[in-house]
Amino acid sequence: LELRAPIAGRVTARAAILGGNAAADAELFSVADLSVLWVEMTIPPRDLPMARQGQAVAIQGEGEARAEARIIFLSPVLDPETRSARAVAALPNPDGAWSAGGFVTAQLTTGAQPVDLMVPRGAVQEVEGKQVVFLRNEEGFEMREVALGREDAENVEVIFGLDEGARIAVGNAFVLRAELGKSEAGHGH
Repeated sequence: LELRAPIAGRVTARAAILGGNAAADAELFSVADLSVLWVEMTIPPRDLPMARQGQAVAIQGEGEARAEARIIFLSPVLDPETRSARAVAALPNPDGAWSAGGFVTAQLTTGAQPVDLMVPRGAVQEVEGKQVVFLRNEEGFEMREVALGREDAENVEVIFGLDEGARIAVGNAFVLRAELGKSEAGHGH
């Protein structure tokens, strides 16, 4: 007997037992299309005037996982106890990096606000509790402490500590942080 799913997706549950009997109407497998996940959110009363269908939402998962979703449903009915509205955002998941059923933090992206200097998140490292970037100089790189401001899914605002046009390490800044740790350990003997 060959079974075919009515949709393309991944098997998320299996009730079938190899060699076992099954009724004609029995559910043997559950198949889900996980290429787009739904993020269920509660929009608090203070943010309701800014929330709308189609609006961008910055999603942060465990660790460094970040992405952008869009609101596809905003309930017109408020919860009577919290006065909050339920919303659902569609989160693209083409490579399967996000897991269904996990917890995330969602942040509404409201109107664009001017920012003087933004750098990719990967350029900012934490060293001894301080936020730093690695600035390119004639000898290589030097560590520079920075103060951070607003952020989105990919970038973070630098309020001070860095000039516009400065050349900084972006892709492998974590390697420089690791090398710094090794050199400091070597000096501690």
